[in-house]
Amino acid sequence: MVSRRYALQGIGAVTGQHVHEQAALARSLGADLAPAARNLVKQVFEASGVRERHLELPRDLAAKERGSLAELVQAGRTLATRALFEALGEVELDPRTALLVCTDAPPCLHAGLAAHLVEQLQLPKGGIVRELHEATLRPGLVFGARLLEARLARDVVIVALSTRGSLVLGEPLPAEVTFDEVRECCAASDGAAVLHLSSLGRPGALLRYQRLRDLPLLQADGASLSPPAAAPRGEREGLRRWRGDLRRWLEEDAARRPTLLVSGGMALPALLAEPAAAAGWGPFLALSRQLYRDRGDLGVTSMIFALERALEEGLDFSPDLRFVALEPGSPASVVLLGGVELEKDGAVHAVAARRMQNP
Repeated sequence: MVSRRYALQGIGAVTGQHVHEQAALARSLGADLAPAARNLVKQVFEASGVRERHLELPRDLAAKERGSLAELVQAGRTLATRALFEALGEVELDPRTALLVCTDAPPCLHAGLAAHLVEQLQLPKGGIVRELHEATLRPGLVFGARLLEARLARDVVIVALSTRGSLVLGEPLPAEVTFDEVRECCAASDGAAVLHLSSLGRPGALLRYQRLRDLPLLQADGASLSPPAAAPRGEREGLRRWRGDLRRWLEEDAARRPTLLVSGGMALPALLAEPAAAAGWGPFLALSRQLYRDRGDLGVTSMIFALERALEEGLDFSPDLRFVALEPGSPASVVLLGGVELEKDGAVHAVAARRMQNP
């Protein structure tokens, strides 16, 4: 029996249009705080390793005014629509198209988003539309793959959206600010990203694959987000314990397949540089770390941003590509893309062409 093959037909990823230097944000947030709190903000923001933050809502650093709920909702719709058309271009979707919307901010920020996207895509009524509120993209990827495998859909459009940057930076910090409150707002940016998966065998696919499945890994704790120098002592000890298990798992298994790892912080990726280099997937880890430094924590969209960058750089995915997403307080997500066929030059040129059409 010949295995069916599926395609990553399109990809698109956009960040918030307003760019702020991390140092300027730290000065703005700490301006009205007591010296000790101001120093805490400066230390945590510097230790985060982020250089710039990307917000969809304009932010007056002097006024520090928060956008209204309606403005936050509209910002999300605008971001998601931009990413949607970057990924799809002029492609004509099959009537049996499923739309999966994955978000990591409070559901009230995305009220009506799915209905808005259905209208933008002109999907027929009664189709499969699901909203998933998760910290990582894994549930959306796995559900989309199962829809294709069961022939319940021929095209699957996965829209990931994170507007936590505009949310957490929209109001002043309390006078008695805690480490956790500073950490919450020290890295988040706004972004939207889209994957178009298909079983139709159209020409021009970025890559083709045989299977997509999820794998269990390890339980992460809050330390995965913390810069080692800034985290409380207990979290630093937790990070050391957990990283040992993770390193052993990666060293035993990763040599057999490249790994694209994304994290909501710099601590664990930095500690995994050695086993990544030994296993031969150091360029994948370097790519993710650079993405985090340049754009901040893009939340649920991070995996798609990293995949798009890997395609642009022509990294070798075959025969299998493993995605690992590290988030605090939840099991690390692992998704395996198996039986990958990638025409590297074709994928690089296709992604570049879409960027030129949708700058």
